[in-house]
Amino acid sequence: MCIKNVFSAVVLIAMCAFASAAQCSDADRAALEQFDRTWGQHSQKGNRAELERIYADDYAEIGLLEIAARKNDAIESAVSDAANPNPPNVSFDTYLITCTPNTAVITHRNIAKDMIDGKQATFYSRSIHVLEKRDGRWQVVSNAGHPMVGDFLTAWNMQMDGVQAFQRRDAKWFEEHMADNYMDIGPSGEVMNKSQWLAALRDNKARYDDIQVSDMNIRTEGDTAVITGIYSIKGQTPDNRPLNQKMRFTRTMVKKDGQWQAIAAQVSMIPTQVAVQ
Repeated sequence: MCIKNVFSAVVLIAMCAFASAAQCSDADRAALEQFDRTWGQHSQKGNRAELERIYADDYAEIGLLEIAARKNDAIESAVSDAANPNPPNVSFDTYLITCTPNTAVITHRNIAKDMIDGKQATFYSRSIHVLEKRDGRWQVVSNAGHPMVGDFLTAWNMQMDGVQAFQRRDAKWFEEHMADNYMDIGPSGEVMNKSQWLAALRDNKARYDDIQVSDMNIRTEGDTAVITGIYSIKGQTPDNRPLNQKMRFTRTMVKKDGQWQAIAAQVSMIPTQVAVQ
């Protein structure tokens, strides 16, 4: 099958799965995400026997370099990569999963960290997996991947990484990705500079169980990017009350010496009946 036909099949099956998303429960999605992560672990370890079970015999793939591959190609590539004494550190996030009783589409971001010329470099890509349930178990029948490069996607990746860093209170990440003249306007109108914002992050005693980003829009003009969207936050306040908030945000980034940095941000609370402020 040529690359064009493989890609068309992936898109067609993906469209069908998205149309049937209502049949996919939270438990189904959790199980499929675990399947995907287990597959990733076996791939990184080069576990040939497990990969033989995971890949369908008629598996077809379009890799990041737009090279078509079959089941044996994918397995041999994983086994060969696992022999690397210093492999890149690869992780997966921002999952979107839809399914029917016998088909599933899994898409997620891939984050690969590797040493280049003595410095750590991070590479982003995205994968779309199509699965079918055969003989009572899931198998991967198709996969397509593409790199996430360019100013637009770099800004998108930085925004998503920032959400995760905030959730885990990673002040070091923000120190590296905030401009020295960063200014922040909070939901109550308070204004903080970089050092004040970092201090507030370190002192924050709330628990954030889940932070979702929706309605995101990115506009880049030269060395400036403006990102808007909505944060949906669930967790627990410092005094043990349920936390369920929605906030609209605007974040401005500038590129300096080839690297994007946040220079300003503002959030506004979206009132809801269950929001805790």
